[in-house]
Amino acid sequence: MYRLHPRRVAVAMLLVLAFSTPAIADCPVGKRIFPGTLTLDDPCIDDELTLPIITSFQNGDIPSAEELDLSGEYSKTITENFGVIFDEGWIHLGVPGGGIHAGFDNLGTSFKYQFVRDAEGETAMAIASRALRHASRALAKLTPGQRPNVSRLRVPPTLR
Repeated sequence: MYRLHPRRVAVAMLLVLAFSTPAIADCPVGKRIFPGTLTLDDPCIDDELTLPIITSFQNGDIPSAEELDLSGEYSKTITENFGVIFDEGWIHLGVPGGGIHAGFDNLGTSFKYQFVRDAEGETAMAIASRALRHASRALAKLTPGQRPNVSRLRVPPTLR
């Protein structure tokens, strides 16, 4: 099982503090600033590199496994109002009684278009579309009308 060690956390925090730089607002429109949050992304198209995104949690499987996700995201402006976003992750899964499984997640690709940017009205709006690839090809092999028992479906490591 994966455990956080105080020394590793302290070293990581020191590295973050040592290499941090001043930042500017994500999306200024007129006098208003639209920041990116954990729930909602900012409505502007920018060039960004987000590394690393680290999450550690107990997933909802029975028995519950410890999951550690390391991921990153790269956003690139194509035109003033259109951008492409790529994200990739690495998953470390500690299954009780099942050993440790690790590997890369599927490459995610998103397209974002900003259709409103009004400085006078302090308004910005964007729409995004994500190209998804299912993690399990086993669902595609089901015959029409057959319903999978998702709680019992286990994705082999070769298909992740």
